[in-house]
Parts: sequence; C-alpha cells; structure tokens
Amino acid sequence: NNSEILFIYSGSTPIDPPVVPEQQLSHDKYVTLKDDGTYDLTLTVSGAVGSETHKQMLDVIYVLDKSGSMDKNMANNSGSRGERRDAAGNAITSLTEKLANNKDLDVRFSLVTFSSDALVTQGWTSSKTDIKNSAYPRSNGGTNYQAGIRYAKNLLESKRQGAVTAVIFVSDGNPTAWYGYGGSVEGGSETTNNINTALSAAKTEVGNL
Repeated sequence: NNSEILFIYSGSTPIDPPVVPEQQLSHDKYVTLKDDGTYDLTLTVSGAVGSETHKQMLDVIYVLDKSGSMDKNMANNSGSRGERRDAAGNAITSLTEKLANNKDLDVRFSLVTFSSDALVTQGWTSSKTDIKNSAYPRSNGGTNYQAGIRYAKNLLESKRQGAVTAVIFVSDGNPTAWYGYGGSVEGGSETTNNINTALSAAKTEVGNL
C-alpha cells in the first residue's frame, strides 16, 4: 500500500516492521532517548515533487495508545497525572501542525486509539483542530497493538489515490492483549507469555498491511 509504518514506543522488546517508503516524498526521522527515559520523535517531511501549485498528497494515520499506563508519570510507572498521555498528545499535535503548514503538501489526518480494543477516534480530516481535540483520550484498559494496527489497515483502504501514506504508532510500553479466535480480546495482565503472544499477533498484523 506504499505506506510507511513508524513505531514509536518505550519498551524492552522492539518490533521490526517492514518499511515501504514512497519515492515521491523525501523525509527524515529519528527518535532521541532523553535523560528521563522518554523519547522525542522528529519527523520532517518535504515534497520532492510537490509544490504550492502541485501539492504532494499525504495521508497520515496516528495510532495512539490510550491504555491505563498512559495515565502514569513519565519517569516511572506511578502517579495518575496523565504525563505520558499529555506527552503523546503534544507530539501528535506538534507534528500535525508542522505537516499541515507545509505549503508543498496536501495532508489529511486520521486517528486510531487503542487499549484492550481499538476505535477510529477521528476519521479522515484536513483539520488540525480535529486531531488536537482527539489526541488526549481518557486512559484505561490493556494494551492491544494488534487492534490499533488492524484499524489503521482499515483506514488505509480509504486513502486517496496517489497519496503517500504514513502510519505513526505511539505507545508507552509492551502489549498485553490480542485478538483470539472469533475476534475476542485475550490476555490482559503483563506476563512474559502475554507480552510475547501479543507481540507476535502485532507482527503478523503489520505483515498484512
């Protein structure tokens, strides 16, 4: 689908998804580990072909973790001030602002949120305000990577013809839940077995994008 999947999370077991870049858009991205154990995402995008008169279309899907741990402090797994949620929402809002203000790009955004299951919180929109208003969801539930990726896949089916697509995945830790047979959500507690099973399900889901 000519999509690029960017996994941004703080966890001990990384996912290595297949990356298929679109040749019409040039971009640089990097993740920087900060002293407090959190990460800064930098993604700059410029149209190699696009211009103000012939804008390059870009469809961006944010996949945002809203599990209970997103309510915790940044530096440790305690507190309930929503520091992780706020940091993730601020990063999404900032990136949306920068992309929307790029005169060489014609950008649409959408937002999937996930905990034990997932939801399209904001469908395709060109409005920065729509994304900002959706980027700070209430935190609760488990962490089902697979659900978020699957809902992003469904959104990719309605991308614009000729548009470059980017899926940006934001989470604070390891997955603990997945879809079982019949579509029921399984797992929940943060055991080694649950984490490994959930990671395997997420990797398979990425392979189906």
